[in-house]
Amino acid sequence: SPAPQLAPVDSGDSIEPPTKEMRDFLADHPAYIAREESFARFCKTQAQERRALVGKKQTSRLARGRSMLNLAVKDALCAQPSHVIARQVRSPVLVMETELLMFNFASAAYRLAKTGASTTEERLKLLAGAVEDPRYAIVDHVFDPVTDTHALIASSDDRVIVSFRGTVSGTNARTDLDLALRPYPFASCVEPVASDHPYARASAEKVPKVHAGFVKAYWSVSHVIERLVEPLLFDSSTGGQRRQKRTLFTTGHSLGGGLAVVCAFEFAANLASITGQRTPAVQCTTFGCPRIGSWSFSQRFRAIVPAARRFVVASDLIPRTPIRFFKAPYSGYFHCGLELLLDLDGNLIVGPNVVENVVVGGGLRGPIKRMHYLSRYCLALLVWCRRRHGAAWDPPVWNRPIGMMLTMARSDIRKRDAYIVDGLKELLRREGVVYGDRRSISTQTKSSGVGDGGGTASDMSWLSADRAAKLLVELRSSNLTPETISELGELVRAQALHEGDCLSLSTGANGHILRDGAWT
Repeated sequence: SPAPQLAPVDSGDSIEPPTKEMRDFLADHPAYIAREESFARFCKTQAQERRALVGKKQTSRLARGRSMLNLAVKDALCAQPSHVIARQVRSPVLVMETELLMFNFASAAYRLAKTGASTTEERLKLLAGAVEDPRYAIVDHVFDPVTDTHALIASSDDRVIVSFRGTVSGTNARTDLDLALRPYPFASCVEPVASDHPYARASAEKVPKVHAGFVKAYWSVSHVIERLVEPLLFDSSTGGQRRQKRTLFTTGHSLGGGLAVVCAFEFAANLASITGQRTPAVQCTTFGCPRIGSWSFSQRFRAIVPAARRFVVASDLIPRTPIRFFKAPYSGYFHCGLELLLDLDGNLIVGPNVVENVVVGGGLRGPIKRMHYLSRYCLALLVWCRRRHGAAWDPPVWNRPIGMMLTMARSDIRKRDAYIVDGLKELLRREGVVYGDRRSISTQTKSSGVGDGGGTASDMSWLSADRAAKLLVELRSSNLTPETISELGELVRAQALHEGDCLSLSTGANGHILRDGAWT
């Protein structure tokens, strides 16, 4: 969408704050920043330096829009919360590092056992290794056996993360299919976003309604989540108004995304009443999330949780459900949060319009089941980061999601542009990534030193799962037949294996190193 018409901006600091029109524009067109560190540096610079970061020229409309963006970010920082991450959540920015962290936790939620252990110590033992970032400590695994709802709670010095598991069991599927729009009076305490359209304004004032299955599932664990999260969010000071010391993040994939939306709304509404802040430091990021509730609820959610992101991979079926029947405008189900449309070729569109959804979102091809899998979301995010940033930034995606992607999305990886795939190989072959096929047969071979030198991990991910497993068995048994050697030669010529790759034997004492087209 074109930027609103703005007056020229002078070089002084005595500038009027951004108008409501500009704030609304920035809410739908956030500034893209790769790393949280970059935003922290942005906050520490002086006003003139901030203006230099987004463009000095004031002649074109785009330049004026950038200057007003700078001022809007500056104005958003006036609340001066205690942590930079809280400033980031309240600012009109999209920080990819934060969104990738939410993806990591959405993936980690699928490691939650179908039946939880009886004590906290046993549950934490089962989750050992689920969180690969040492900055975050697992607080607990919350579950309800009746609705089979699971949530992972983790915390760090400046944030609390609540991640919900998606659909795994038949009970979860029944939750998804409980499609009735249930009245949600609790949301009436939040005023909806103001609208100039009379019918939209009238529809937003109606009683908010939410997906009945999502509300029932969240309420089955909400009391435990509130008991664990609230002490982490507030400081220990007593008396007067309580101050929020950590930022709350909620995330999830598929069904987990719907639960994350309800959780973010309830916490934000409660935090607003406790702290007296109109928009508390709460962010919600979902992946492949279905529609949540009525138009009234979506507008109230937008008012209380403006930092809501909704990632959708092109041709994913689930975000198109529940189906909207256009009996009347502003009726039926609506999404919550700003849509970020991804595809497997490295395109990212923020807030796509109808035409972009049809052309890029696969509207002409129709939905594809596999595009809903978390492995495709991992591939789409990695391809975007590599295409946008090249080798200058290593996206902080954890090893387990990458291994899952190599297992489940191998066919889609082969179809990508050769330049992008080649740029991803170093990331996919880093230490700790384990490749496995669907039968849990490892297809990664660890490097072993030969003589004074060492080898790198062999790129077995580019073989088919069955053939890679067969080759691995032959290598482990030290049975290098002439046929196997011939096939390895074909792989070398097809650039599936490279000079210096090492295929380890089970003994670990020796390995076969490719030297001048021969295996030694």
